[in-house]
Amino acid sequence: MELILVEWIDSGIGAHGWTDKGDKDSIAPVNCVSIGVHIGDTEDGEAIKLISSLNDSCYLHGVSIPKGCIKRIRKLRCLN
Repeated sequence: MELILVEWIDSGIGAHGWTDKGDKDSIAPVNCVSIGVHIGDTEDGEAIKLISSLNDSCYLHGVSIPKGCIKRIRKLRCLN
């Protein structure tokens, strides 16, 4: 398992509820940055899995990022 920083593009979600037809700019992809422990890929190999915290028996806050949306991955190292 490695600690990594992932720069990726999310699909972008428009405004919640009704939006004026002229406000098309509110629906656009969003640049994202996620930091977490890389616990592997999905079964189909299409995405990586990150988690924010883990212990001996469980994890907290998981995210699956499609590989086609990833712009860059950086391995991070811990300073002692």
